[in-house]
Amino acid sequence: MSHVALPPCRHRGNSVALDRWICSSARLVVPGRVVTSSFCARDCPYVDHAACDPSPPDVKHRPDNAPWPSMSVDDFIKAIAQGSDHFPAGWQWWQVAQTAHRLMLDRAIQTPPPTPTRIDGRGIIIAAGGNTYFSCAFICAYVLRQLGCTLPIEFWHLGPDEITPQQAAAAARLKVTCRDAHTIDPQPRLLAGWELKSFAAIHCPFDEVLFLDADNVPAIDPTYLFDDPKYIERGAIFWPDLPFEIHPTRWLSELTWDVAGIRWRDDRAFETGQFLISKRDCWHELHVAMHLNEHSDFWYRYVYGDKDTYKLAWHRLACPYAMPATAAGWAWPAILQHDLQGRIVFAHACQGKQQLILGERLPALPQADLAVEAAKLLDEWVD
Repeated sequence: MSHVALPPCRHRGNSVALDRWICSSARLVVPGRVVTSSFCARDCPYVDHAACDPSPPDVKHRPDNAPWPSMSVDDFIKAIAQGSDHFPAGWQWWQVAQTAHRLMLDRAIQTPPPTPTRIDGRGIIIAAGGNTYFSCAFICAYVLRQLGCTLPIEFWHLGPDEITPQQAAAAARLKVTCRDAHTIDPQPRLLAGWELKSFAAIHCPFDEVLFLDADNVPAIDPTYLFDDPKYIERGAIFWPDLPFEIHPTRWLSELTWDVAGIRWRDDRAFETGQFLISKRDCWHELHVAMHLNEHSDFWYRYVYGDKDTYKLAWHRLACPYAMPATAAGWAWPAILQHDLQGRIVFAHACQGKQQLILGERLPALPQADLAVEAAKLLDEWVD
């Protein structure tokens, strides 16, 4: 491997080996970290030197109440509470931002909410707002019903404009209830897309909840998962993301673990197109995950969407969870997920939303014919 010539970076220090460098940036959370030149070029959070400069800007050019890296942690937390839409680009990589969010996470962990008393039973929830996601969710629910699933199902959405009365009526014919997250108080700090998943899991009426992404097409009725001994023992099942050979990305960096206050580990990433949680057993963990999602303007720069907010929450609280030993498979357009015995149970068609909506048959899906049937039926019922 030859050394790649790059623009000078004042943070890269002396070379200890071919394309191995000791970072000289005092602002990195891990001082003296050994990095590669490609890290400096693409992944270093301080490659934008403006984000490293702790000196405040000219007051004449500084917006009112704008944060800056030299602020105190307490003042920065107050600024976060007022909203981050006016923050300068790259603020998430400031040391004060990292310290503030670690401190807020510590406080969230130290003040767990009381376990709810008005939750009961088992159910399935699906984030289903907007035409694309509603159509996919309808297909998911139809396939579940055709496979014999009798569990209650709820479609969660953000505001009345996301599901029309005609769509709600079509869902009702599948015995699906539609719930508007915006009608629930108190509202979280941020609630847009991925944040809805943990919010819905907390506020749905079920004690035990199976969350499915809208574009998830079950291969078999998943009801039996609720009776799996490992789930009963540990209170949660999470599914693995695609293995490195298929998707060569380390989802969580060493920096992410450090900011979250967790010793670094290199275990399997989560893929949250599906997860199963007992809320009575995992109420604290679920709320810690919700805290991370409420602060998605920061944490989503360190993780990819919501998926590893659950991993960070469970690891931070040192709580066990079950995960299938069988690796996730890939057959375009779906991630194939298995149960704890190795049988395919879900096909998360994450790259096939439009094909599902158009009623195209996707041979990779174990229930491809039922998905086509559902798309045609939706056109009839909503037209």
